[in-house]
Amino acid sequence: MRKRVGTIRLAKYCSAALFVAFFALIGIDSNLVVASESAPASATSDDEKPQSTPEAVSPDNEIRLKGKICSVTLRIDARIYPMKQNEPLWFDSILNHENLNAIKNFILKQGKTQTYCQMFNDNPFWEIKPYQFYLNPDPGPFNVDCDPQKSDFHTLVIRDWNANPRYLHVDFQDENNVVIKANWPSDDLGVGLIREKAETAIKVFLNEMRRVEGDSSETFQLEDSVENERLKGRIVAVTLGVSTVVLPIKKDEPRQYDSILNHANLNAIKSFILKQGKTLTYCQRFNDNPFWHTNSYQFYLNPDSDLFTDDCDPEKSDFHTLVIRNMDWGLNQYRYVLFSDELDADMTIEANWPTDDLDVGQIRDKAEEAIEVILNDIRHF
Repeated sequence: MRKRVGTIRLAKYCSAALFVAFFALIGIDSNLVVASESAPASATSDDEKPQSTPEAVSPDNEIRLKGKICSVTLRIDARIYPMKQNEPLWFDSILNHENLNAIKNFILKQGKTQTYCQMFNDNPFWEIKPYQFYLNPDPGPFNVDCDPQKSDFHTLVIRDWNANPRYLHVDFQDENNVVIKANWPSDDLGVGLIREKAETAIKVFLNEMRRVEGDSSETFQLEDSVENERLKGRIVAVTLGVSTVVLPIKKDEPRQYDSILNHANLNAIKSFILKQGKTLTYCQRFNDNPFWHTNSYQFYLNPDSDLFTDDCDPEKSDFHTLVIRNMDWGLNQYRYVLFSDELDADMTIEANWPTDDLDVGQIRDKAEEAIEVILNDIRHF
């Protein structure tokens, strides 16, 4: 099954000061991203009747055809920044590129392969119960047979049949960051738990690797808590990628669409804000963003291109990022909803400065509440 994973965007829409603070804090923590795909057939409950393709600003938006969230992506800066100024930089004690590259080289050296999905054949492989570890080839030359002569491998796939979620993909192509993707999470999966699951599996592999290579001097003690061994910082961004398409229960039924988070509604909101002609600068990255506000929210549009669009000129760029601000959300006061003009395309929802216990479902719920408020304004005007 092909999975469409929402893109990670590292709070790039914050002010310059927040952007600097973001990278100053992300090191001591992880930067989580959540992505969702088309819902499986079982995702539509009996009391949620399928609807046809939505009309923009439909009045029945309180009924949501909610699909299953299919991927959560946690991005971690491998560098750990100190809490106090003038302290030296630290590095994550588990999820760092040195460990991950050592694991990659170990798997390739052993020469074992196993096919685990329909996308690739004969993935480099190693098993340590209850885990199976696979390497996926890097993007670029088509390497369906996982030939080490054709590409490198910077995605470590961790499978645990007894876990929820069952798969974790650890991507370490970016030399400054590690990305963890968790497939098929439940709505109540918290931000912090994803990192813990990946760390535990990585520690198991490091122990095995040292055992095989005859070095047990620095073996991790797995009974020790992850929290005590981890130099953990603040999670600074969560991105929920939401598919607006909900698959019907029966194969012969037409495709259904989300009644709130759909591209028709978001394009209607974009057109409404541009038509009103109000602008307001909310960060140091752009000037005079198209703007609308209600009693509880401020809504801004960000331009699609960073090139010569710092003044948010509609003649230079379109706008497919809706920024939602609510001061009551505290540090987590921003949502960025990124969408396109394509009806079947995915969208992503970014939440800044989340806590570890912020779960997947809350990110979508808060964005939907705000979308419904501005849709009501559009109906009124």
